[in-house]
Parts: sequence; C-alpha cells; structure tokens
Amino acid sequence: MPPAPAASPTQPQPPGRIAWFVLLQASIQAWLRPAIWCPLLNRVHSYREVWRTGESEAAELVDSVVKTVNRFNRDKHLNCDWLIGSANREAGQVTVLNLTARCRWLDIIVIDLRRGSATATSTGLLPLLLPLAPLLNLLAFAFPFSDLVTNSKRLASLRQALDAPVKDWSVGSADWFQALFY
Repeated sequence: MPPAPAASPTQPQPPGRIAWFVLLQASIQAWLRPAIWCPLLNRVHSYREVWRTGESEAAELVDSVVKTVNRFNRDKHLNCDWLIGSANREAGQVTVLNLTARCRWLDIIVIDLRRGSATATSTGLLPLLLPLAPLLNLLAFAFPFSDLVTNSKRLASLRQALDAPVKDWSVGSADWFQALFY
C-alpha cells in the first residue's frame, strides 16, 4: 500500500493525541465562548493587539499563520496544543485554538487581517478535562478569573514567528466602544 501523501504546510494539521471528549467539548466551548459574555469582566482574561501588515496580502498572511500554528503544534510550543479552528483566505480571518497540555483549558486566538485585529481570550473558568465543562462554564460565565498573561504570550509568540511579518502593532483597540465590550 503506498504511503499517504504529506499534508501541505499551509493546510490545518489534524490534532495529535487529544481525547475525543476533549475535542468535542472544545468545539462546543469554542462556539459558545462563555467567558467573554460579561462586557467588563472579559478584559481580565483577554488580550488584544492592532496589527498593521503593510503590503502583504491577506491570503498570504493566513497561509503564514496556518503554517506557523502547524509548526507550533508539532513542537508543543508554550506547552500547549495549537489547532486551527477555521481559516478563511479570502476574508483574511483565522481562528486558532490553544489547549493546555495537562488540564486542557481552551484559549482562542482570533485574527482578522482585514480589520487589523488579533485577540486572544480564555473561553471558560474550568478546564475541558472535566466532564460537562462547557455546561459548567456557562453557569460560571460571570465569575472573573485571570489568564496569568498566557494569552499575551501566545499572541506575541505567534506574531513574532510569522513568515510574513507584522510590520507594526499596538496593544488595545482603536475603537474605544469596541474595546469596552470585547
């Protein structure tokens, strides 16, 4: 039987050894994101950057993000599994899922290259290793907790490792109203 063809470096790689129920709960929690429901409390465990990419095309940058995330997942960068939640080359949007190595807390990085925003946020108080964690996180959505600056470290690490570099970046949002509620 011939060997399977190697996956393209710009295509999302399948997850390695992650339990099926953790992946199921991660997909539910990534869709719900209960930790960002409270407008002012979500800033405690979220981090936002404004990216200016210069002349680079959005599709080229999306490919660069996917390639970097695949490399990070292979190397277990920052002691977590890096997975591509979605990647849209035309819209210039990428969603990256980060599952911590032991307890499987889920953090999400959302990059919108057309708007120039990159946001890393925690999705819930409880780790996905616990059964029914998305349901319990729904009940605890208003409980404030800190991400211990892991989101800022992951986003900075991703930005610095891109093949098509971000020319200029700043912390925060240019739109004060949007920054208040996200």
